[in-house]
Amino acid sequence: TDIRYDHEPAWGVTNTLQSVAVDVRQDRLTLAHDRPLGPRWSAGASGEVASVEHRGAADAGRNLRLAASASVGRAVSS
Repeated sequence: TDIRYDHEPAWGVTNTLQSVAVDVRQDRLTLAHDRPLGPRWSAGASGEVASVEHRGAADAGRNLRLAASASVGRAVSS
């Protein structure tokens, strides 16, 4: 299990020049967990919540971004 909290400029996640120009900041919480299901099987899930603030744009406020994923995998060879 991995839990991570980041408070930083958002350009590393948004990947836009606009986020650099208007000083976009983010608070991001990420949770990831994986576990074996059997001899060659595993499952994992992750989720992320990010609150993004546009500091350099007048009346831009904050927005909330949510992401989730799940996976199941099987080892082809041991």
